[in-house]
Amino acid sequence: AQTFQQLDQWLMRLPTQTVRPVKRSFLKWLSLRPLFLGTACVSLLTAAYGCTQTIAILLTHQLTAEPYRRADVEAQQLALDLENTAVVLSPLVPWNIAGLVPATLLLTDAGFVPYAVYLYLLPLLNLVASPNHPGRPAGCAPCNFVQDSP
Repeated sequence: AQTFQQLDQWLMRLPTQTVRPVKRSFLKWLSLRPLFLGTACVSLLTAAYGCTQTIAILLTHQLTAEPYRRADVEAQQLALDLENTAVVLSPLVPWNIAGLVPATLLLTDAGFVPYAVYLYLLPLLNLVASPNHPGRPAGCAPCNFVQDSP
């Protein structure tokens, strides 16, 4: 956990001339969409830009934390949304290490993507059948994938 905090702090110290305009643009774009859908799109872009799953997770968190705070969504839901977007969508980017290394070890190329059903099915199911919260589209059927223990 401390390593992620250090990496997050390092990313925050990146040249502000570059990061602030990008963050402003993303915040404006995210305000026009449901939070989960926006988080999924941002995670795909950060996975393509960062080329690693870790950078995708951290950048997505930095770019989406403020809209989640404004929508009064719990931090646990943000963590679940990051897991259901940045973590599982990163391997779908062919040059991202999360997909490139396993594909190389299996002596294949980006042809594995159609067979990686879990990687794109999880975000789609989460968008359609996840619990309602302020960032979900109206009309989503409430469904808990993970039940809290009594």
